[in-house]
Amino acid sequence: MDIIQLLKIFLIALGAIIGANIRYFFLRKLEILKYNEHRLLTINLFSSFILGLLFPFFIKTNLKIEEELIFLFLFSLIGSLSSFSKFISDFYMLILNNNLKRSTLLIIFSIVLGILFFNFGYLIISN
Repeated sequence: MDIIQLLKIFLIALGAIIGANIRYFFLRKLEILKYNEHRLLTINLFSSFILGLLFPFFIKTNLKIEEELIFLFLFSLIGSLSSFSKFISDFYMLILNNNLKRSTLLIIFSIVLGILFFNFGYLIISN
């Protein structure tokens, strides 16, 4: 394994650690929101927006090694900041509690608003 591969692994791990800690911090700050799924939805929408901001740079071809390292760090950070497993767990708990209305709204808002927030970030950078 060469130094570049080790650096990539380190940056992915560092991004994941930082992203998880930011998510934890945001979850604590968002305790004013009544429901857990609202907190997570807020964080996931923020992550979608940031991903949309980065996406135009990511699709650029022929990234230099420095750019690739930056993206590995940023995408691992965003991936760790957003939480698909928590989203699924919140959704499942709503189903178990027979709260079909909130579980349906969680799915709809997560997907539709996630795409809109991603698109908003993408349009800001693309224009």
